[in-house]
Amino acid sequence: MRKLSVFMALVAALVAAGQSVWIDLNGNDLEGGYELSSSLSSASAVYYGIEAIRAEDEYEESQFMASALIWAVGATPIPGLSVGLGFKPFFALIDLPKNYTVSAVSVRAGIIYTLPLVISTTVAAYYNIAPKALCISDCERYGEWRLEAALQPMDGGMIFAGFRDIDFKLDNGAKYEFNRTGYIGIRIIF
Repeated sequence: MRKLSVFMALVAALVAAGQSVWIDLNGNDLEGGYELSSSLSSASAVYYGIEAIRAEDEYEESQFMASALIWAVGATPIPGLSVGLGFKPFFALIDLPKNYTVSAVSVRAGIIYTLPLVISTTVAAYYNIAPKALCISDCERYGEWRLEAALQPMDGGMIFAGFRDIDFKLDNGAKYEFNRTGYIGIRIIF
């Protein structure tokens, strides 16, 4: 409970200074983040963010992961389609019979399509990967993928739903499923 209180206080402080803040949840997990963007042109931007997740793993143990994010997103010649590339350094605290502090710098790729509808609607897919060369401690590989759909029914507010799968190959060779679940959330844009 104390970790959740510290996390919520951090989110509240960042809301006071930021551009957008988001939170998603399901029955067992809570994830939130903060994001700033800087326009490179009318069709591209660089995004900077932090995010954290408190998740229940496949063994119903509570785990924690925090990350930073920097990635550039730009439009393509196809109307409504954007692609992005960037980096996502992170660390995760995993409590198994042995405690692991997993950290790596993953490479991120994403594709975002804005549907031509009256209400702003996007669908997106993201993939993060860190092979052994980018792993810093306690892991040999990290992989994360997400599929997400979002509606923005009003200025300053967005609702979204998605599915994520986060897994590691630990340094002992075991595959560890950190989180694999659906979620719903809201984003407040300043």
